[in-house]
Amino acid sequence: MAGGLMQLVAYGAQDVFLTGTPEITFWKVSYRRHTNFAMESIEQTFSGQADFGRRVTCTISRNGDLCYRTYLQLTLPEINQSMATSGTDGVYARWLDFIGEQIIAQVEVEIGGQRIDRQYGDWMHIWNQLTLSREQQKAYWKMIGNTTQLTYITDPNFAGISGPCASTGSPTQVCAPRNALPETTLYIPLLFWFCRNPGLALPLIALKSVGQKSIQPKKSELFFGKNLLWSQDNENCQSQMLVSACC
Repeated sequence: MAGGLMQLVAYGAQDVFLTGTPEITFWKVSYRRHTNFAMESIEQTFSGQADFGRRVTCTISRNGDLCYRTYLQLTLPEINQSMATSGTDGVYARWLDFIGEQIIAQVEVEIGGQRIDRQYGDWMHIWNQLTLSREQQKAYWKMIGNTTQLTYITDPNFAGISGPCASTGSPTQVCAPRNALPETTLYIPLLFWFCRNPGLALPLIALKSVGQKSIQPKKSELFFGKNLLWSQDNENCQSQMLVSACC
């Protein structure tokens, strides 16, 4: 007699506590129908030009019924050798680690003129360090610009690297020496209460006054530069960023 069949026929009075008068079954799934819905990313523009130390606001349009995950989109400008004032000046520059979080001084949501939620870039960094898994961190770091392409110092002379990439994929220096920081678009996830769960989505259709997002970038420069001399046309290039919000 097979083992499975033996288990079915060999039972006693004690089994009544486990299988007598069954209340559930493991071999049937009840499918529950849900309401029909669709999701779309809609870009919202800020009032005024975003810059370091300047507070900008964004009024959320009623393009949908609910507002869920929200991202801050910004473009870091290119920094290259043409920004040096003479041929002998080399540009050694890099963006700070976690530039997407470093750039935010504070971001908040207002409804009806009342502040509902406020967050800081430093808090966002701490929260993500504590909650993201290793697999999630890789994708998140790429979204906020924490990559060797942006955080490792450029070398105007294309000097050779000190050694090959480590077996773990983490280089001691950049694997491909380059003399410029490329233009890069970042997508920084915001962590308001309505961004965490679909059941907490902000009901735009039920609000009498449309909510506003207010973002203030930090005043300090967010890159490191050595022997870096700006020309008149490029002295503010690091602060000219195209900024928008998606929700």
